[in-house]
Amino acid sequence: MAYALTAFEQRPGLVAVGAVIHAVGMSSTRFRAEVGVSSKHYYGAMADTIDTYRTVTPYLVVADADAELRFLAAAFGATEKSVGRRPDGAVMHAEIVIGDSLIMIGQGSAQWPPKSGALYLWVPDVDAAYTRALAAGATSESAPENKPYGHRNAGVIDTNGITWWIGSPVK
Repeated sequence: MAYALTAFEQRPGLVAVGAVIHAVGMSSTRFRAEVGVSSKHYYGAMADTIDTYRTVTPYLVVADADAELRFLAAAFGATEKSVGRRPDGAVMHAEIVIGDSLIMIGQGSAQWPPKSGALYLWVPDVDAAYTRALAAGATSESAPENKPYGHRNAGVIDTNGITWWIGSPVK
């Protein structure tokens, strides 16, 4: 079987070939076995099992994925799980973790233009998260305040136009 290994050949050890695996119709485990790439050196493929993700996982398609990754790390303590890049260096597919939740991020393109979205972030300290988000470049949608339904809420909009509603129980 022939493989399109352009990304593999250009960046040994950092393989971004999720689309190739999908195109040839095999699991990433089988692909890695056939080309001799270990899991720890493999980036870019989606999960192999139903248990990897929760029932709903946000996928943000943004104009500047690298900026989004930096913002989420600075504002909300996100950590990168994996980042696969296209040959031009743009983020093809990234997975980050905030708290106990995974978020997928992709760089917009002609085929997949950026989309706006709104996410609800449950945190221990709304005011601190709001302040960090503003410092990381977001603009205020709404300042922190206690709501009649028992949540303290604030809202920010990041540089990619994603709205982040920040909430916690009223103390």
